[in-house]
Amino acid sequence: MSELERMMARVGALGRLRMSVERATAIMHAGGVGVVTTLLSSSAPDLTVSEATRRAVFAAIIVPRAEDDPAGPTGAGFAGPAMALRAALDTTGATALSPGELLLLRELLDRLADTPG
Repeated sequence: MSELERMMARVGALGRLRMSVERATAIMHAGGVGVVTTLLSSSAPDLTVSEATRRAVFAAIIVPRAEDDPAGPTGAGFAGPAMALRAALDTTGATALSPGELLLLRELLDRLADTPG
């Protein structure tokens, strides 16, 4: 697991992702690679591109904290609870389920998290 994926898993454990850890990691990576490529290819790089991209990516993948959003957390659907449950399963070593059941449950939780709405 990459460091970026570990960071996304920590956000997912808090129930704050709008999608699966894997998808959030891929989007964050794509944004970072895009910014670096854009800045390197420019003769006069605009360093504000990095900050704007970071804000856009965070808005797309992370549900705001209640104290940061007066309207409360919105837009997560099942993603937040699904990723929090998956993180709990991954860290507690749920022994009530067989390895096959855990694999299926992880797949279902990822699918719920990645389903729009």
